[in-house]
Amino acid sequence: MSHMLCIGYGRFPPQSLTDMWLTMLSMISGATCYALFLGHATNLIQSLDSSRRQYREKVKQVEEYMAYRKLPREMRQRITEYFEHRYQGKFFDEELILGELSEKLRE
Repeated sequence: MSHMLCIGYGRFPPQSLTDMWLTMLSMISGATCYALFLGHATNLIQSLDSSRRQYREKVKQVEEYMAYRKLPREMRQRITEYFEHRYQGKFFDEELILGELSEKLRE
């Protein structure tokens, strides 16, 4: 167990071939558990940022469209301000979310 958690490493070195294999198995399983934990934590952080990422993608598409259409600078600024005001950095369908809640929760 100490090898899996990297606590007291080398304090009790393996004495036999069986001990060595068990130590290696313990270290590999510890590294695997650590990698799985890191992967799940990363996935959780990314899912929390989903709304912001969708908003940035939408703004990027609008900017590319305005550049393609060669809109005047003033018009581009007004459109960008509109999207900033409309979404305020958030990208979700409030009506859809509230529609799934009971009436008491909506209040």
